[in-house]
Amino acid sequence: MEFLTPELGRGKGDHPYEISKLHVNAQGLRYLNLLQSQTIKVKSEGIKVILPEPAAYILHKFIVFERRKKEEKRIRDLKAAKEIGEFLLKKTIQRRKLKQVFISLPEKWQKRVVKNTKDKSPLLFDFLNKLDNAS
Repeated sequence: MEFLTPELGRGKGDHPYEISKLHVNAQGLRYLNLLQSQTIKVKSEGIKVILPEPAAYILHKFIVFERRKKEEKRIRDLKAAKEIGEFLLKKTIQRRKLKQVFISLPEKWQKRVVKNTKDKSPLLFDFLNKLDNAS
């Protein structure tokens, strides 16, 4: 199990944050508030789990993949974001959710997502670019 905490300011880089009261270390993650503010509740095998909204997850991946130091992780993140994102575009409710989450992003984040989808997912780029130009 991995513990995450928002990475703010200069952050700690590869060094974890020590949470002594819980006796755990947490890895700092940029833009974590996007994943925390847009969640869904899922029940699996009798266990309730809170997960990031799929739309927030893929937008987050398109924002942060460039920061990945390891090429294989960058490729894996992009593959997941593209496949899930293009799947979401096929579902009316998920398209609305994707639009809602995208519009809620700061303009700078929106621009980064649009830029990063251009070559990586033309379908997502077309959808998001229309939203970006409409605002």
